[in-house]
Amino acid sequence: RAPSVDASERADRALGERGRRMSSDANADARRRRAAELRAECERLRDENDLFEIHLARIAPPGTEQAPEEDAEDAGAKRSKGSKKSKVKTDAPVVRDRLTDAERLDAVTAESELLERTQRETEAANERGLMDLRAACDEVDACLQELKKAAHDFKREVAVGAVNERTGLVDPSRWLRHSEQYVRMRESTAEKLTLTNKTLRNQITHAEATLRQKEEMGEVLHAVDFEKLKIENQQYAERIEERSAELAKQKDSLAAASTTVTRLKRQLDEAGARMRQLQADMDQKRYYMGTFDANLAVAEKEHAAAYKLNKNLLTASNSTENPGVMEYVHLKNEVQLPGVME
Repeated sequence: RAPSVDASERADRALGERGRRMSSDANADARRRRAAELRAECERLRDENDLFEIHLARIAPPGTEQAPEEDAEDAGAKRSKGSKKSKVKTDAPVVRDRLTDAERLDAVTAESELLERTQRETEAANERGLMDLRAACDEVDACLQELKKAAHDFKREVAVGAVNERTGLVDPSRWLRHSEQYVRMRESTAEKLTLTNKTLRNQITHAEATLRQKEEMGEVLHAVDFEKLKIENQQYAERIEERSAELAKQKDSLAAASTTVTRLKRQLDEAGARMRQLQADMDQKRYYMGTFDANLAVAEKEHAAAYKLNKNLLTASNSTENPGVMEYVHLKNEVQLPGVME
């Protein structure tokens, strides 16, 4: 009995240890999941705190700084001691350790709008820079083309065309003529560019004056324009509502039409299947009719042959040349009787 009791105790201990290991493994898995959730929550809170610090640094007035945590703790301890000593002073500011959802939403919205505005400004600045670079590239390309053309003309008219075949030297008169012609061409180009620049400046001045005049008129007629825009906005809203109602009606009509089309398609498919079935039945009946006609023709031929045979037999039976039935039987017996006797 003692060994059996020891064995049962060992089995109970083994089961208990196994249960503790399983529970410890389950607790470890739960702790790991909880640790992962806490890490994710910490990352989210860290990002949120960074955003709030940026927002606070942007909206805080200059010269203000946050109090250190130790000073805040000391101030909180002093306030707690003072509250224990006397409960008369209850007008101390309430220090909150957490923002409300509305404040958090306002902060996030403000930072999002700031980022969007900064992005738009950056994109506009980059676009202007890109346009300037494109203009500079176009100018450089134009200069290169002009220099290539000038070099080609110089080579054609001076370096090659102005060389004396006898002496091998360049004719100075042709060189001077080419230089004067090139200088006149550059001067005419400069005059054209000056006129174009003046025209563009006049256009810019006129556009700025027009814009300034429009802004001044807009400030004068702001109330009238606002009322007019309100009336137009109301009219447009009514039109939008009417169009929306018409669109809803058209959607309903389209849904009904789609249902009708689906039903008609189903009926058409059923009619097609029935038509195919009837066509197969008609083909089968045509085949039976053809077979019946062939059998009828064969039967008619057999009937004609049998009628002809019957007619011949009737004719032969009614003829006087042939013996009667009884006589035919007696004659047949007489003919067969000697053979039997033998």
